[in-house]
Amino acid sequence: MLPTRKSKRDGALLLGLLLLVLTAASFYRGPLLHRGTPSFVFDHNKLLISLGKGFHSPGVHQFSDASDALSVILMTDSPENRSRLARALRSMPIRSGECLEFTGNQAQKQVLVRHWMPAAQRVVLRIPLHPDRMTESDWCFLSGVGPGLARRIIQNRQKYGDFRNFNGLQRVPGIGPAVLRKNSALF
Repeated sequence: MLPTRKSKRDGALLLGLLLLVLTAASFYRGPLLHRGTPSFVFDHNKLLISLGKGFHSPGVHQFSDASDALSVILMTDSPENRSRLARALRSMPIRSGECLEFTGNQAQKQVLVRHWMPAAQRVVLRIPLHPDRMTESDWCFLSGVGPGLARRIIQNRQKYGDFRNFNGLQRVPGIGPAVLRKNSALF
């Protein structure tokens, strides 16, 4: 069957409509490409902690006043855990990047466990890393640090004591200026 004028006109109309849609889509997406990578923005004056087992709402929470732990205490599941947490926080305040959870079941005496979020999570949340608060797997997350170097870093800290700051890592054999330069923004 030969094409008719109507089918040619419909085809041209369809092609024109398709071009219009593609052009509109490219204009719509265009400005988004120039804005850079989207990211979460956190206020560095706020406290970011992860609450685990024993809290009403587990997960990462942002608190507006790092000196006021009352809101964290009120999020616990039981009055006993509230008093345990209050005692623990009096002796050592919470810092951004910490994880708090209670171990044991309701029949046993529950114990508050404090540890650090993994380095990858702290980096995503823009919480500065500290060389004395990192595990071997945390070190492996960093650019230029493999399992061998991570093990040497941990052994060096155990043998000679804390690094105290990022520059203290220079004492570890195998950490060169390139590794320090690549990762300095994370500390």
